[in-house]
Amino acid sequence: MPVYVVVETWTDQGLRNLRDTIKHADVFVAAAGQAGCGVQDIVWMTGPYDVVAVIDAPNDEAASALTVIMEALGNVRLHWMRGYRKHEMAQVLTTLAGFADKAARFPIRT
Repeated sequence: MPVYVVVETWTDQGLRNLRDTIKHADVFVAAAGQAGCGVQDIVWMTGPYDVVAVIDAPNDEAASALTVIMEALGNVRLHWMRGYRKHEMAQVLTTLAGFADKAARFPIRT
């Protein structure tokens, strides 16, 4: 299953309810399950993001659904990014090499 990194920032409501952040994480795990996703880890952060989660999702649509579910609760704003495991990155590089070979045969003229 593809891996996604979810970065979260607390909204004003989320900051007012900061004492419930552990409960909110439990809600995130439950919502992930409803969206067909699995949560590998949740980490609270210092810096520009308040929470980072690593999830597995079957596709972008499931990751998007999880984002909408959580944002609708009003405690966080989420951004997700597709990640690539080592074997997936090797596949990307193989594809890139094939593309570069084809592109070299058809130079772009300006």
